[in-house]
Amino acid sequence: MNLKSNTIEVRHCPEDLFAYLTDLNRLQQALPPQVINYHVEGDACSFTIEGMTDISLLISMKIPYTRVVYSNAVDKPFSFSLVFDISPAAENKSMVSVAFEARANSFLSGILKKPMQNFVDLVSQKLNEL
Repeated sequence: MNLKSNTIEVRHCPEDLFAYLTDLNRLQQALPPQVINYHVEGDACSFTIEGMTDISLLISMKIPYTRVVYSNAVDKPFSFSLVFDISPAAENKSMVSVAFEARANSFLSGILKKPMQNFVDLVSQKLNEL
């Protein structure tokens, strides 16, 4: 299952956006309000999506100023990644998209498709508000 937000322009240069996305203490501000119990430890964070599940993420890839990938620290109930792609835009601005990539069976994919699409869309909107 691969879900992706629209690519949007944000009011931060790629360097600042990359620094923001790789600072897990600040990342919480870009997550929807349904995210509670947010905790950071090094390059990993954990939180609960209210009414859904507990999630543990770690930064699995950092390509300076172009890509940040978070992967789930525990492959249960399935493995997934949250991918932020960044590209330069007008002066001091960036283009960014958020993707959710998962290896889940078709039944679970059907259940998760709508809530996870909403999640990536909300995250991209929150990045625009920062």
